Amino acid sequence: MDAADVLRLLVATSVAGSVSALLVAACARPLRRWAGAGCAYRAWWAVPLAMCAASLPAREVTVAAAPAEAVGMLSANAGQTTDALATQMLSSGLDWQVALLSIWGLGIAVVLIAQVVGHRRFAAGLGRLRRRRDGLFGAETSEGLPAVVGLRARIVLPADFETRYSPDEQALVLAHERVHVRRRDVWWNLLATLLCAAHWFNPVGWWALRRLRLDQELACDAAVLAARPDSRRRFAEALLKSGTCLQSRTLACQWPATHPLKERIEMLGQIIPGRRRRAAGTAVVMVVGSMLTVGVWAAQPPRTVAADAVHVETKNVGPMAPIDPAPLSGRAAAERAAAAAGLRLRDADALDGAPTRPWLERETPARAIIMAVAASRGLDVVPDGDGLRLVAQGPTRVEYDAGSRTLELQLKDVPVGEALRRIADATGRRFEAANGVSLTQPVSMRMQSVPLATVEALIDGELDGARLESEAAALRVVAAPEKRGRAPRKPPLR
Repeated sequence: MDAADVLRLLVATSVAGSVSALLVAACARPLRRWAGAGCAYRAWWAVPLAMCAASLPAREVTVAAAPAEAVGMLSANAGQTTDALATQMLSSGLDWQVALLSIWGLGIAVVLIAQVVGHRRFAAGLGRLRRRRDGLFGAETSEGLPAVVGLRARIVLPADFETRYSPDEQALVLAHERVHVRRRDVWWNLLATLLCAAHWFNPVGWWALRRLRLDQELACDAAVLAARPDSRRRFAEALLKSGTCLQSRTLACQWPATHPLKERIEMLGQIIPGRRRRAAGTAVVMVVGSMLTVGVWAAQPPRTVAADAVHVETKNVGPMAPIDPAPLSGRAAAERAAAAAGLRLRDADALDGAPTRPWLERETPARAIIMAVAASRGLDVVPDGDGLRLVAQGPTRVEYDAGSRTLELQLKDVPVGEALRRIADATGRRFEAANGVSLTQPVSMRMQSVPLATVEALIDGELDGARLESEAAALRVVAAPEKRGRAPRKPPLR
């Protein structure tokens, strides 16, 4: 995974997390009234699930493609042109991508350091913890307490716990904190904070974290009141005695309100839903969350995978041609490939004059080799009984698939200007050429399901003293004197 892939993944997960968080937050209040605060709290699981779905590989759409030797034969150095294009793209885009990743990593480090420092200060402010006979811990201070602190989920009580709360209120407060322990809320807070740290640049994430913490507290309040329905008044009095806390900590679930106390008090006046309604609400949350997760994954644009002759499975493409890195005449390479596939190659004499080069230097389907050699002579390959027959290529054809943004081309000795004009017409754009630019050099191309950008890049590499500019509304050839000084090219393959 390169820098561009990491940036795309960050954007995808950030968008998915933001959309799902906004949906959950919008549904939280209706869910609390209908199915209880616990159901609204569980709905937040949809956010990390949606982010995971956005990070999964998108579905693949396989398009047929002729082998490299057959589809890109503008010139003998077409491979060099493609390499130069890739180098140019990397040199122009790599610097800013690496810079963005560096800033991203620095931001994560700053957020995590701030979280660690803040928690250490909070823990140090508690003073020396004294273990009580009931297994709880007493602090030397009262600010931000009582709370469940640390990954070991210790319940820490303020120094004035016995004097601040009545015995009944103490029981309610401890019941609330024990719900945090039972649900391992400290660990979920840690997970949510790590997700926010990874997306520190997204303000929706930090807002959603605060809403999550509020729903967490409301869920614990609801669980306590469901077990003690007659304790609403004493519970409200305990909340009012606790006051507020200035800032919540990642590894602490604090009883004093770090969010609007009004919402916690309002919930005390609501009727607690029955068990069946809570179960139905949980089922609805699970179904809708699953649908949202699947929808996020399905919304990703599909990955277009070319059925490259080098990478497709042998069982799908037939026998493979034998590997021979030595330069061979086109006819010899085609005949070897036909023999490996057990096919009769009719009219093999028509391949005389095909270029001599290492046709078999890598493992390639036998039919692909024959097609490549035939294309170099301006011929098509058609089945003929137990063999293959060579015929002259058909008329010039340019077809564009807007859905996959791919081209199907068949050009033979067509001036490059005419080829570009046909591509512009097929893609619904106007064609413009600067005065004085020569576009008469002939090109021969035969491509199937090849990305439009690839075709344009190959043609741009073949222009002398000109540069191809591709825009949404126009395909334009402009003068580029700096390209005149490049090394002379080899004659084009036919």
